[in-house]
Amino acid sequence: MVRHIPDEIVHEILSPALSVPDEAFSTASTGSPFRSSLDLSSSTILLVSKSWLRVATPLLYSVVILRSKGQAQALDDTLRSNPDLAKFIKKLRVEGGYAMSMHKILQTAKNLTDILLCLDIDVGDTTSGLCRGLPLISPVRVILAYEHHVTARTAARHLLEALVEIIPKWKKLVVFEMPHREWGSDCNTVAKALKSAPNLQSLIISRNEKDLVRRGVVPDYIKDAARNPSLQEIRPKARSRTVLSPEFLQAVQSDARLNKLFDLDHWDIRTKNPFIYPPQLAADPKLADTIWDRVLCLLYRDELRSNESPPEEDDDEYVYDLATRRLNPLFVCKQFLRLATPYFYERMNIHSSERMGALARRLKDHPVLGSRVRHISLFYTTDQNTDNLGDLLFGVPGLVSFTSVMFVLPWEIFDGLSRQCGASLHMFRGPVAVGRKPNDPAVFSRFSQLRCLEWNSKMIFKTPSKSAASEALDTLTDLIITEAHASFFTVLSRMRLPSLRSLTVAVPKPVDSQAFFQKHGGKIEELTVKQTPFILEVINGCPSTKVLTIDLVHRRDLKKAPKLDKIFEQCERHALVGRIIFRPLWSGTDTYDVQLGNFISMFDRIRTKMFPAVREIQHREFDWSNPDAKYSWCAEDYEKQGIKLVDQPGARWRPRRHFVVRKVDK
Repeated sequence: MVRHIPDEIVHEILSPALSVPDEAFSTASTGSPFRSSLDLSSSTILLVSKSWLRVATPLLYSVVILRSKGQAQALDDTLRSNPDLAKFIKKLRVEGGYAMSMHKILQTAKNLTDILLCLDIDVGDTTSGLCRGLPLISPVRVILAYEHHVTARTAARHLLEALVEIIPKWKKLVVFEMPHREWGSDCNTVAKALKSAPNLQSLIISRNEKDLVRRGVVPDYIKDAARNPSLQEIRPKARSRTVLSPEFLQAVQSDARLNKLFDLDHWDIRTKNPFIYPPQLAADPKLADTIWDRVLCLLYRDELRSNESPPEEDDDEYVYDLATRRLNPLFVCKQFLRLATPYFYERMNIHSSERMGALARRLKDHPVLGSRVRHISLFYTTDQNTDNLGDLLFGVPGLVSFTSVMFVLPWEIFDGLSRQCGASLHMFRGPVAVGRKPNDPAVFSRFSQLRCLEWNSKMIFKTPSKSAASEALDTLTDLIITEAHASFFTVLSRMRLPSLRSLTVAVPKPVDSQAFFQKHGGKIEELTVKQTPFILEVINGCPSTKVLTIDLVHRRDLKKAPKLDKIFEQCERHALVGRIIFRPLWSGTDTYDVQLGNFISMFDRIRTKMFPAVREIQHREFDWSNPDAKYSWCAEDYEKQGIKLVDQPGARWRPRRHFVVRKVDK
């Protein structure tokens, strides 16, 4: 059936699947936009039929992305065996040096118009092929991408020197893109070459343009490039969202040449065209309210989703940015103030005792606003005055979630929360202070709608106690235990907890919890446990686990923590575990790498016997965005056994062409 479809229609069908957006191709920011790894390569489309092969081949080769030596060598081999394919290459993105393979590629790509060169060359990589190949092409657009200082690395320095030498000879070069650098001589070196480019029309600052316009002076490299008589504009890659400093603006306007090249519509956010209010809305206030109410609803709900993670302690920049973004709509006009106020109060992020008091007084004076509050998050440490928090909770009868990052709640506040909001609360997360005497577990019976409970307290509960009914926490699905006394586990063991499916345990020391796991361990399908001496008891206590997540400790705590390979060697058989996730809680350490290597060598021995259902293992050290990833050999071995190794973003390993060392043609 496919063979009867005209090639023009097949072309329209395949174009969306094979085309690479120019925005992605030309991205010069840190981290490649092509990091994500797909299960299937786009080249598999060529295997569908001869018709698809004929139509898709030009589309596939029109934009070529090279991210490894293996890919460059594969393209080199392909062009050697079929040189006609080179005529389809229009854009080429080279994210490394890739040895001599690049010489043949550039030599045959006669129709190349756009090329991106990355100067962040890995150790051991060379740019000899690129340096020899640059004089063989004549691009229209050249994009330079780099993050680190170029002159400190030999391979990158050689490539930069070759580029500077050839730029004045490229007669077709019209557009040059480069990042702004505050320090180093890289920009100056390139600008001196651009000054002699015969037909250069546009100099585009692809990164750090905000740092450029906030300066008090125009950098020397900009002045050097501006001396090119053919240059028509200097602009940022995307319309700027910042404001030019007065000194920079004066420096530009005082120079006739720079004033002509800098289009302020691109550089200064204040020069954007003013918003024109639709006349239809001006004529119908009711319709205007309906539309703007929906817009503001979506705005605040999106802000709600994007700020679920709490900030770091004392992160003043986060606090200021969040407060500004939430407040700005209220100051647009009276209409926005009226419509946005209910959505503004839906989520309250409180960062100081003073703001807590002000909010409590506001809700007391305007009870209607209190009925709109659904989420409260505390981001400040405990102080002596907790009355404001009690008053606040009394005025929010519809509260759905309560989160405290550092504020330790007194028992009286926690008990008051259960009485005031227990019927509506779905999530509670936060530390609770330890009382002077055992407390009544009846408090949990009042949380009739609780779905997620994070318990972080060594509070002692009365046991035995008949006040904690077995029906308490019947709706609980997610239980997170960061710190707990043995009596807390005893109280839970006397509840039915019919909905419990997910358990997270980060208790640093073993606690008597045998009764809890005997009653509820079989319900747990998703288990997260920290790498502490308590880990083995927790894992063995949940035999029905399907997803096992292990939070790895920092290297300073590693001496006290059990080793990964020892943990899994001592585990009981888990026939249902299909996915294992290792989640490092800290970055910047090679300890995780060492543990992972030991785990891999051990797990292959016990997998069939102890974890027969495992089909996926995820770890941050798996970096499949790099085609030459460190653990690629391991991924291929596990692939043959039906096990996928997944990196932190969730991309699975896909087999790729490997680089093979061979003799270079002379």
